[in-house]
Amino acid sequence: MSGLVRSGKWILLGRQRAGVATLCEFELREIALPYRFQYGHAAHQHRGLRAIVCVARDESGRVGLGEAVPRTYVTGETCQSILADAEWLIAAFDWRAPDPEQQLAQRLALLQSHTGPFPSCALCALDTAAADLWSQQVEQPLARWSGAPSLEPLTYSASIGMSGTRKMKALMWLYRRLGIRQFKLKVGDEMDEQRLRLFRRKMGSEARVFVDANGAWDRATAIRKLELFQKWDVWAVEEPLQWRDAVTTRSGQVDRLAVLDDEHYEAYAWLRQRASIPLIADESLICMTSLARILQFGAFDILNLRLSKCGGPLLTSHMALTGARNDLQFALGAMVGETPILATAGAHFAAAHREHLYVQGYSHRLLHARSFITGAPRLRRSQVSFATPLELGAGLHLDCRKLDAVTQTRKRILPR
Repeated sequence: MSGLVRSGKWILLGRQRAGVATLCEFELREIALPYRFQYGHAAHQHRGLRAIVCVARDESGRVGLGEAVPRTYVTGETCQSILADAEWLIAAFDWRAPDPEQQLAQRLALLQSHTGPFPSCALCALDTAAADLWSQQVEQPLARWSGAPSLEPLTYSASIGMSGTRKMKALMWLYRRLGIRQFKLKVGDEMDEQRLRLFRRKMGSEARVFVDANGAWDRATAIRKLELFQKWDVWAVEEPLQWRDAVTTRSGQVDRLAVLDDEHYEAYAWLRQRASIPLIADESLICMTSLARILQFGAFDILNLRLSKCGGPLLTSHMALTGARNDLQFALGAMVGETPILATAGAHFAAAHREHLYVQGYSHRLLHARSFITGAPRLRRSQVSFATPLELGAGLHLDCRKLDAVTQTRKRILPR
């Protein structure tokens, strides 16, 4: 089969014979999907997904899929800002070469000259779609194109939000059935110890857990909470310290980078000197500029990398390698409610970076009542396995009619 294969209402991706063809079009769609139930933490309550889906096409009819999930409290971006930033990002790069090193060099050059908040989510939407397409063009699965030494199954962890006892018990029952033994537990209020007590009672002493406060506490409270977490054998704490409110720009984007300043990282360096368990950077790590400040101040022990907030697979890989060169470990996180597009890109990325501490994703299995994608790697007994035989690219299948049903706006952009 060659080019774009159509079967009824389905477009089959990743089965085309590769060839040299120019990437000729990006189509970006803002989508809205309701969740089955609310998922909350100290910074936000999530009731549904607002995301950007990107469809990249080349002259041979091949299609690559990308996604970004903007959160203003993370990178400051919105769906509207992504649609605006996509135009100049597409114009800034030569998209013809399917070589990851050449493409990374272009992005690093742009970072050198760019001023102001960097549109990490916008670049993620474009680069995840382009990487899917490029790996098809060179007849490789996406993970192989990204440098994966093997495609053995990946062990996944799960996240438990700030919820009542009944919902927490139901989630833990499900996670036990899935065989998951590594967890992130959301914390940030007076119920933290009760949640940890319930977690240990239901999941046992052998389950591995770290906590995520999403910027809930001042310094004194953070010190007190760290002492409490040791009692419950918590192995790390993510983003315990409060961050200042960011300024909204004229375009509606929030300038998160402006509050990730010396004062912010000095506070974390102060806490790290007094902490008895490792600190994980998440909202404090949104681009290479923020990573440079983390290294400068020695502010964190572990980097939580997420494709959407870090600029897609190319820049996220560069962050992982930069952190490793500076003795920082990393994990691959996920955006709450991301679709199988971003979850699959994350699985391929994790396969290429086996030195990760943990992998998160696949929350769509719990939160989404419907989907417009099939073909994602399967999650069984905490293991994510790739399809056999391996398909080219990400190997995803897109139902166009179902995508149309959740599309709010769309925009078509032609590369230079």
